[in-house]
Amino acid sequence: MANQLKEQAADAYTAFVNFKKEVMKDGAISAKGKELIAIAVSHALQCQFCIAQHTDNGRKIGLGEDEIAEAIMVAAEIRAGATLAYSHYAYKE
Repeated sequence: MANQLKEQAADAYTAFVNFKKEVMKDGAISAKGKELIAIAVSHALQCQFCIAQHTDNGRKIGLGEDEIAEAIMVAAEIRAGATLAYSHYAYKE
């Protein structure tokens, strides 16, 4: 499917790939830190492809299982916290 999209929307596809490379490289936040963020966000969004890709990328650049587990738990805390925060609407006056 990506190959089909790459062919039918080549310029936009290439721009996205270049954007992704630029965003994920070392900067003020290290590449490892960015992969941890991506792992957490991928779990919060429940994107199976993203989870697999960013977890694999993270392992390849040296993330440990403990770091990956903590990133996942951060995502769980954010999802749970958001659920509690939205309870405001159930009790809104």
